Amino acid sequence: MNGHGPLLGYLTSIEIEDGYPLPLRDGITAALPEPEARARALQSTVAEYGNLVHILHRDERSTLEARYHDDGAFIWFRLAQNQRPDAPAVPQAAIPARSIPDPPEPDPDEPFPPALTALNRHQHASGLGDVDFELLDAFSAGAVTGWTDDPEAEREFRVFGVTGDGGSVAFWLVHPDRPMEEQPVVCLGGEGDVGPVASDLCDLLHLLAAGVGPFEAVTYGPPFDDAVPNPAIADIATAHLGPRDTRTAEAILADATNRYSDIKDRLRSSLG
Repeated sequence: MNGHGPLLGYLTSIEIEDGYPLPLRDGITAALPEPEARARALQSTVAEYGNLVHILHRDERSTLEARYHDDGAFIWFRLAQNQRPDAPAVPQAAIPARSIPDPPEPDPDEPFPPALTALNRHQHASGLGDVDFELLDAFSAGAVTGWTDDPEAEREFRVFGVTGDGGSVAFWLVHPDRPMEEQPVVCLGGEGDVGPVASDLCDLLHLLAAGVGPFEAVTYGPPFDDAVPNPAIADIATAHLGPRDTRTAEAILADATNRYSDIKDRLRSSLG
């Protein structure tokens, strides 16, 4: 089909994950072991979190990179288009900014939604499993100011959890006509990572029930093949927030990302 109208963008890279059945080039497949990738590499580096990065091919048009965890487990191949000096400029699409309501000042005695209170009891009794997340006993103030250097930002968030890197997990109060448990959940990472985690509290509980915490969701992302489910947390969600169709952790995160990824711009630009 022939396209008409202004250029809005063009593909610059793709990531090919485990299970992709077709060869890429020179017989390379997603089953390529890390030692073989290292032996083939034009260049090898260690990236964030100890990830091993091997450049397998580079020409004037593209670069093929393989990435592995520090234990040799495959993460993905990335095929990226090299920057072209004659590439056309891509205009910024006219996407309207989200209209942020003017929430009231945080109440130091504001109670948790009942589902969070129940999760807190479960955490003290049984733990939350192997996730990098700790639920606080009450909403906490100050963390958002530290992230943004703007005390007014506290009005827009309610921090209720922390991650191992010193990050905060919070409700983002973008829906003035909805209760707290229907607000999206975001993670403000201690190392600078920020992103949406779940579209509401129910989805957060189902994410935790799937064995994935906010830190893992925002910092590493899918796939979550090694996650260990904790079905008792899903029971809390059902008891307090009603039944919800079972979805994978990947689907929960994708939905939140599609709807609330502008949290990154909001924190880094508007409030930063």
